[in-house]
Amino acid sequence: MSGNPVSALGEHPNCAEIVSVLARMVQLTDEQISALALVWRDDDVTAAGRASALDPDSPLVLEALAAFDSLAYLYADDLQGEAPYLTLPAPVTALGLKAVRDAIAAAYARPVLEASEYTALIAPWRGVFPDASVLAPYFGPQHQAVLDLLGVMSSMACRSHDAVAEARWLAVLDSAERVDLERHGHAVDDAWDAAVLTQRRRLWGLASRSGQEAFYRRCAQCERSGHEADGAVLVLCLGAVVGVMMGDVLAEGVRELLVSPLETLIPQQSEGVGH
Repeated sequence: MSGNPVSALGEHPNCAEIVSVLARMVQLTDEQISALALVWRDDDVTAAGRASALDPDSPLVLEALAAFDSLAYLYADDLQGEAPYLTLPAPVTALGLKAVRDAIAAAYARPVLEASEYTALIAPWRGVFPDASVLAPYFGPQHQAVLDLLGVMSSMACRSHDAVAEARWLAVLDSAERVDLERHGHAVDDAWDAAVLTQRRRLWGLASRSGQEAFYRRCAQCERSGHEADGAVLVLCLGAVVGVMMGDVLAEGVRELLVSPLETLIPQQSEGVGH
């Protein structure tokens, strides 16, 4: 691999397995986490494979480490173990996520691992998920509208040389002056409660993280990235994302309060984001 370094996921010879692991990791049930915890083991071969997988020269190692960060973000509440809605003890979750991290490492580093190292790292994951099929995250009845909103956020990542992006950003900023931020905050809380009740809280985390990453992504053309001055726009954008995602179980007034600041920016969905 050293003579032909991988620069993008699409170029990785083990791309399918990587995508499969990353897609499943945001949708794990408590039962699956418990099963992973039961079969995770640490021994010399596994430790050696882990070290090789995280070597600086391992293919796309920075992406693998970023996936570790995403995993910790998505399961932060579970690892703290204090939220009243949790049913799995935090130590069990911690063990289960070790198996997930090993699977991520194995998938990314497979081309440079010894066969025994790869097998040791991936074995707990394969014990629970014997096939490598991809189950893409599904954000609910308004899945496409959520993706569209995340696309809108991404389109506003740089405005210095994009008149359309600037117009969109100004439109959301203008709407911020007409939004009661206290009521908006309560509406976001209602949407979170709905996500907990419908077991979509990790998808909430995925949507929120994806939106923030898109919004603050550094522009390849001018190196500009989001900054603190964009805070109000970001809050309204994320509120719209979760408002659409949870719209099927929210009161109409709550959904409208969250979605309205951005609804005109996604006209193709404006008639379908409701119940």
